[in-house]
Amino acid sequence: SLDDGDLGYFARIEQHFGRDGRFSLGGTAHSLITPIERWGLTDIEATLATLLIHRDYRDYYEREGWSAFARYQDRFAGVQLTAEFRDEDHLFAPVGTPWTLRRGDEAWRPQPLVGEGSLRTVSGELIIDDRNDPEDPTDGWFLEARATAGIEGSLSHPLFSAPVPADDLRTGFLDLRRYARLGPLSDVRVRGLFAGSLNDDPLPPQFQHALGGEGSLPGYRPFSLDCGARSRAVQVARGRDGERVTAFPAYGCDRIALFQFEYRGGFSIDFDLGGQDDDWDEDWNDWEWYPVIDVEPRWALFFNAGQGWALGQDDGPFARSDTGRFADVGAGFFLGDVG
Repeated sequence: SLDDGDLGYFARIEQHFGRDGRFSLGGTAHSLITPIERWGLTDIEATLATLLIHRDYRDYYEREGWSAFARYQDRFAGVQLTAEFRDEDHLFAPVGTPWTLRRGDEAWRPQPLVGEGSLRTVSGELIIDDRNDPEDPTDGWFLEARATAGIEGSLSHPLFSAPVPADDLRTGFLDLRRYARLGPLSDVRVRGLFAGSLNDDPLPPQFQHALGGEGSLPGYRPFSLDCGARSRAVQVARGRDGERVTAFPAYGCDRIALFQFEYRGGFSIDFDLGGQDDDWDEDWNDWEWYPVIDVEPRWALFFNAGQGWALGQDDGPFARSDTGRFADVGAGFFLGDVG
């Protein structure tokens, strides 16, 4: 059916100022099913995992409303600074039934409950990126820093009577990475990530964080470090027509810390798949519209360590607790553009 529950929209208008478009003002109107966290995996990886192997590495919620933003961007310096205001309604997103190539008749895992209601927030984001290659860097720095504060509204959790006022919402995100080349075929990558509450108050589930699985701690299953948010499932009336659905009480931890170290080496082998001959390039003025796949075998050794903290809610049937420290070590193999 094509009712309102099945349709979303996103519209954006943006005006750039200056010859290089370094400063811009804009706004959006949207109704979206949004991942609670998207930093661990790219959209392509998450989408293909869902389609090909019936595994969804993300949890979701619904947000509808509008936003206004101002952005400064210096492409040559690799700096982007954004300030944004949002006026939204947040809602629980029932489990969907996306089509998959395998195990299409199996049920998807339950989704976490979220704080529901109207919320107005202001946020600021700073990105500094001087890496030599954003897709596969071997040298440079990357910094992403973000802070969000609620200014009006409140969010109510279906299992807790007291709503969370907007004034209690103060959350931040810091991702710092360093890439350093050691030789023609070797480099190291170091990353520190910190995210969570900035004022010692527990966060609504859609602002919480979880570790585990590809992208953070691959030696553990996805959402393994969730501060006990998925220790039990509950039945609540949250379906589209008020039917009872199975859901988890929360998403994860109120704070997380993650450290990653990776050493990569190569095999002095590099070749391309696809492409045309030099005559074709010369005739068409080097217009390379055809697909070229760069296959460069590389290996990696990695070490990861992480921890999560729960603030409040340390008793009762839906209590959460700190995760303790977890670590993994392993090896990887890459084939350039192939993966």
